[in-house]
Amino acid sequence: MSYSEELASRLRNIFQLHPGIEERQKMGGLSFMRNTKVLVRIEGDDLVVRCDPMQTEKLLSQPATQRYQMKGKMNMKGWLLIRAEGTKGSQMLEDWVKIALE
Repeated sequence: MSYSEELASRLRNIFQLHPGIEERQKMGGLSFMRNTKVLVRIEGDDLVVRCDPMQTEKLLSQPATQRYQMKGKMNMKGWLLIRAEGTKGSQMLEDWVKIALE
């Protein structure tokens, strides 16, 4: 699986304001990490976001958002998949990064 270079560039611009963020290519995607933990990951044109597990249900009400399924695991709290249309605007993407950094 490849990942969106355009989305990667936008994320790099946001994360340059936050020290200690690492970028790693893994399994066809691109992850942005802090202290060895994934904050966000690009898979194709979509964004995977780590969030507070207690906020998962609330965040699922956001447009273009669904639970992320990792290796067939269902109902994972703390991981969301944001389809491409949910990250089109600059503020939309910045809001997801803010959630991941919390």
